Amino acid sequence: MKEYFFTNDAERNLLAIIKYYDDLLKNLEEKANESDRAYGGYIRAFKGELVEYMAEELVKVAWRDILHQSLSRITMNKQKMPVSISDKYEFLSKI
Repeated sequence: MKEYFFTNDAERNLLAIIKYYDDLLKNLEEKANESDRAYGGYIRAFKGELVEYMAEELVKVAWRDILHQSLSRITMNKQKMPVSISDKYEFLSKI
């Protein structure tokens, strides 16, 4: 199995993602309280957008900086993929 080592670029880009996360969280409480939306709804929407952003950026870091592939060779979209759940878990929808 091939081992992958972080390059300086990968480390720098990962630190940038962490800084972005930290900066956003600093103002989250204040913005949630000022929003016209319900507090919980604002937090959930924020979390969803943050997870999407961070996941995409982590894939880019791995693709570009660790695997050394061109970003032109990868595409990411928000296409929803249905995930079927086994019938034995159907009772969960009734809770």
